[in-house]
Amino acid sequence: MARPVRIHIPHSTYLIQVRAKDGESLFTSEIDREVFLYSMGESALAAGVEVYAYALMPASVLLYVRNSDIPLSKFVHRSLSGYFNRIRRVTGKSKAVLRDRHREILVEEETCFFDVLQRVHLAPIIGDKWSGVSEGRKWGEVSRNRWTSFSVYTGQLEPPPGFALEEILARFGEKSPNEKFYTFIMDGVKQFESDIFDRIVSMSLLGSEEFVAHYRPNAKGRWKVQPHRAVAESNMPNPAKIFTTILDVTSNHYECEPHSLLMARKRHPGRKIVVELALRHALDASGIKGLADKLNVSGSALAHMRNSFYEDLERSPELQQTLDTLEQALFACFADNNQTNPSEAAEIS
Repeated sequence: MARPVRIHIPHSTYLIQVRAKDGESLFTSEIDREVFLYSMGESALAAGVEVYAYALMPASVLLYVRNSDIPLSKFVHRSLSGYFNRIRRVTGKSKAVLRDRHREILVEEETCFFDVLQRVHLAPIIGDKWSGVSEGRKWGEVSRNRWTSFSVYTGQLEPPPGFALEEILARFGEKSPNEKFYTFIMDGVKQFESDIFDRIVSMSLLGSEEFVAHYRPNAKGRWKVQPHRAVAESNMPNPAKIFTTILDVTSNHYECEPHSLLMARKRHPGRKIVVELALRHALDASGIKGLADKLNVSGSALAHMRNSFYEDLERSPELQQTLDTLEQALFACFADNNQTNPSEAAEIS
């Protein structure tokens, strides 16, 4: 699955995932996990991060947090470096090399907050080996596991530094919030069907255009509000027609055949523009996978292509102007009841 592009929006909720290399382990003992929680809490206080949930699996870590004005990568790096250094001093052993850069996924709080909170606590029973196990055994694993924040919410363990226990319990109401949380997780064990993580990835910056548009005005860095977008969106047709028009507009500009922009391994400057415009305006229910299939690449390749494109934009004002011109041309194609054709629209400057 493609790793979502990172976007730093202060005081927003994020899911963080850290993984060890295949065949390696992040944690091999209770001491390891205690040291990690200490380092995590220390880093949370320093970075102003509020931790809502955690799950420490043998080969991975899930953290559900609210960030501050400081980018989350600083919190994660400080937590991990503190953990590795302390373990090395205590045991004399070097820990596993991490699999890759940590994942940092922006979570739509209004619709997904409780789903993600529940899913993190269900992490011990997610996976193939649990598919045919009884509900009672699954619940026993969740309720007895010391290394998720379940025990913190039910009052069995003290919360680590930076853990926003009272804030979350307040969301369950004033009367018996601990018991309500207990029931909330139990219901998750009984009713777990689809993985919310798949949903929040698809809603992230390589996913739902509505999700991106909702957060873009508050984003820092590369993302900019497109003032003409709201006017044009009302005239936009279905995603398939938008994608075809993107190909036409871009190929007209570069004086090439539309199909050449879909060829795998084709190093054409217009191909990345097609990717960017399609991600902004032409995603359908098939999401990233559907777009990647159209371009004959994998989802990961699509993510890397977009990252590379933004690096090119930072170096080239001319490329940014071309992108803006072609996006305006795309909107013009569907203005005035679709009376403008791609060839005419591509001439807009």
